[in-house]
This record gives sequence, structure tokens and C-alpha cells, in this order.
Amino acid sequence: MSLIIRDAVRRGFLTYNPIQYVKMPRFVVSVKDSKEELNDSYLSNSEIKDLTLKIDNYSDIIYRTLFQVMLQTGMRVSEVLALKKEDIDCDNNVIKVYKTLYRPGNAIKNYELTSPKTRFSTRAVYVSEELIDKLKILIKLIENERRVEVFQVDDDFLFIYLKSRFRDYPITKGQVNRRLLKVIEKTTIKKEFTSHKFRHVHITQLAEAGVSLKAIKERVGHIDSKVTEQIYLHVTQEERKNIPEKLQLFLNQV
Repeated sequence: MSLIIRDAVRRGFLTYNPIQYVKMPRFVVSVKDSKEELNDSYLSNSEIKDLTLKIDNYSDIIYRTLFQVMLQTGMRVSEVLALKKEDIDCDNNVIKVYKTLYRPGNAIKNYELTSPKTRFSTRAVYVSEELIDKLKILIKLIENERRVEVFQVDDDFLFIYLKSRFRDYPITKGQVNRRLLKVIEKTTIKKEFTSHKFRHVHITQLAEAGVSLKAIKERVGHIDSKVTEQIYLHVTQEERKNIPEKLQLFLNQV
């Protein structure tokens, strides 16, 4: 808004900047809200294990693979939906992240590829060979479908509609969350869980694995994230509680 007003003044459409001295009110998050946000962002190990099991057993290969990618990479749903065959480096076990899928008005046929959220969002995400194998299976399935069915779009997207009038169009974020809800309903998770929470789960797993905060932020493409820091500190705080016990076990062995 400020840039628009200044440009209008420069072009002579306005004689002065009416919002020059306007100050936006500072948004303050209460301690209670911060605690609730942290609790909602954190899943227990048993909940994560249950979620992983239900995803692995989900029947639809498109959504199963999509959920597995999000769970094991912490990628944003818009980044995952933008993935194409060329973005999967099978030789080096890397997923290349450098674009997002944007849908004005959430129309299925109206979409565009845009640059990532921030300059830190462009990154190479190393993944397991097991996940690469699952992506290979998905790619092979889509290639086989292309041989026998008429596809409307020739963009090589990975996560697409296969069995509807929108065949070959990237699936929508809303559809991802509707399918995810079906998975969550079969788990022990009672808190609200959307596709964005996969990032929080991944951060939790990395923190528990001992990965540094800096490396976690670089992996998920979010250098300045308070939620990431809160989850990391929560997990490492629990780990610090175990230090006396671990120290005592070590001393007993000396």
C-alpha cells in the first residue's frame, strides 16, 4: 500500500502521501497463545509412529507418496504440488525445490508456477533411497497411464488427478487436506492436523535425531521461523531432562 501511494504522489495523481505518518499497530502474541500454538504443533512419538503407519497403508499411491514426501522432507504443500519428474535426482537422492504451485481462486485448471516463498526456500533436500524408490514407482505408474490414456496437460507433474475429468492436472491443496483428514481420522491424533503440520512433525523428528537448528532451518527452507525454534527448544528441553540419568549411567560404567 505504501509503495502504491508513493508512486501516485510521484506521478502527480496525489498531492501528498496521506499515510506517511500512519503506524501499524504491533501484533503481540500472548504467552498463552504461544503455548497453545506450540502444543498444537507438537506430536508425540507414538502419534508420529501411528501417522506414519496409516500413511504407508493408504491405498491411493498418489496421495500416499505425497504424504510420505511431506513427512520425510518438511516441504510446503505448494512446493510438493509443483514437483515434476525432472526435480527428482534419483542418482544423488535429492529433491530439488525451486518453485511453488499457485492457484488463483483455487480453480483446478487455473494455476501457475511461482518462485519460492523466500530466497532461502530454494534448496536441495536430501532424502532416503527408500523414498526415491517410491517416487520412481509413482513416475513409472504415470508414464504407463500416459501410454493408454489421453492426458490434458503435458507438464510431467507428479501429484496429479488420474481418474477424473481433470486428468493430469495437479491436485489442489484442498483435496490434499481432505484426503489427509481421512488418514488422521484413523489415527490416535485428536488435535487439528493439516498438510502444513507435516513441517512441524519433520522438525520434531530432526530435532530428536540431534540435527542442529541451523541445519533444520536450511532443510525446511525457513531461516527465520519462531515456530521452528519453539519446536526445537521443546524437543531439546525434553532431551536435557535425560542428561542426569545418562551421565549417571556413564559414571557407573567408569
